[in-house]
Amino acid sequence: MKRFQEEQLRNASPQEINNLLNELFNETLQLVTESQEWPTRSETQGVTIRQKKAQQKQNDNGHKLIQRNSQHDNITYEQLRELLFVNHSINETKYVELMVEAKKLFDLSNDNNNNNHTKDDLNSNEKGKQKEGSAGVYWLGFKATLASSREFIELVATREQKNDITGLREFMVVSKPVRPTHLRPVRNYVRGSYEAWERVCELKDGKVEWTCIQRSNPGGWIPRCLSDWVVAKEFHKDVLSIVNYIHKNSST
Repeated sequence: MKRFQEEQLRNASPQEINNLLNELFNETLQLVTESQEWPTRSETQGVTIRQKKAQQKQNDNGHKLIQRNSQHDNITYEQLRELLFVNHSINETKYVELMVEAKKLFDLSNDNNNNNHTKDDLNSNEKGKQKEGSAGVYWLGFKATLASSREFIELVATREQKNDITGLREFMVVSKPVRPTHLRPVRNYVRGSYEAWERVCELKDGKVEWTCIQRSNPGGWIPRCLSDWVVAKEFHKDVLSIVNYIHKNSST
């Protein structure tokens, strides 16, 4: 699992950041497509879980890539956008039960990534420039019931775009671990790492499709097989948590 160096991110030029983000979002689209062919592990409450077969050579400590996919007609693209695209990491404390805190450490900026967007921003862009998003490095803290609390330092980037022909929108969220230069682990926390690729898109029939691929290493002494088993078993609950949060807080 590749970790980005904090110092390199801080010192990168706008063009270097732009190239990096383009790589990450291209990787997201490729993984989303490939993951549809992975073996299905389970189907629970409308959420399909798939898992990539283990490779002979791995540089990620053997942790497996796990995908979930779901389609929804009971929540809208705009509702998912407000939670997952706008202030993605900060919003996670609202619906992720075990997350206790999220704070931004620093921003990354380039020509296509800014930090403040309304849902009308994409419609106001000129043709050929229909990309909006943000990028930054965050500290994320999670409590645990049977183990030490976990902390993660992650590069989190978002991008939204609209198909010029169909007019349908989609946004992506990428999370990648960062190795900090000076930030020591918080007391009583174990530092883990994870990477995630998400894509939310409008469908022609009015539904919205949400795909997420994840690989995580909780750190500490948790066995790899146990960690991957728990993630696969609990992965569908992320969808249910957000759907329930949206319904509970909907003004309609």
